[in-house]
Amino acid sequence: MQSLSYILTSIIAYLGIIFGIILAYIAKDEIEPGKRYFIIMKAVISGMTIGFLLMFYDFYIIISILAFVIISVLLLYKDHRLYRDYGINCFRTIDMIISYLIFGIIFYLTSIRLSYFLIISCLIFLHGLAAGTLALDRKFRNKWKIILTSSPFIIISVGIYLII
Repeated sequence: MQSLSYILTSIIAYLGIIFGIILAYIAKDEIEPGKRYFIIMKAVISGMTIGFLLMFYDFYIIISILAFVIISVLLLYKDHRLYRDYGINCFRTIDMIISYLIFGIIFYLTSIRLSYFLIISCLIFLHGLAAGTLALDRKFRNKWKIILTSSPFIIISVGIYLII
């Protein structure tokens, strides 16, 4: 795959988060009734992404990625407990950083086959749409903070591609 098309595809997949922020600004009254659907959308898209990765790669790579996901979930649980017990508000930030780190790795891993690559790109875009809308809705009002916490996707996906 050519470098320019790979980088442009990663930027377009990343734009989902920005379109989610725009959607939250445009339809402020519709976000609260649709919040549960955005949460379900994020969960389904994350499951579909892992499912497509399982279809594409061997057992050992999947085990290492699942170990990374389990460690991430444990960190998120610890972070959620800090938020619940002490009011430390870093759960949303860590959640977005870890999910977009994982998406950056998955984006690079599927770049070998074009069909999976396009599917994963679309799924990352849709996940960003839901994540941006929910993040802005949850009193996480600084749009630049949302964009910066999801920027590990671009850093990881393009960085790995340019290094390897």
